[in-house]
Amino acid sequence: MSVSQDIGRIALRENGKWWVAYMAPLHTMDGATEICRIRLNLVTADRMLKERFIAFAQEAFNVVCREALGMTPEYPKPPMPAPEHERDRDA
Repeated sequence: MSVSQDIGRIALRENGKWWVAYMAPLHTMDGATEICRIRLNLVTADRMLKERFIAFAQEAFNVVCREALGMTPEYPKPPMPAPEHERDRDA
């Protein structure tokens, strides 16, 4: 099952001092649900910790999908960037 086609996506966003993983619909952040968060300075300072956080967020999303749908999502490789309309214009 393609996660982006059927049930949504994981969206990683900066939120103040936090990097937050959301379960979000495909084309919007409306109705997105926070899965987990980590201090932004930790993932910017340590690439391995950033990769482990992403893996943790994916596994949390997997659990939600298995419980709700009985299926585990597949993720695009490489990860897809945020849709243009969701990108921070000041970055």
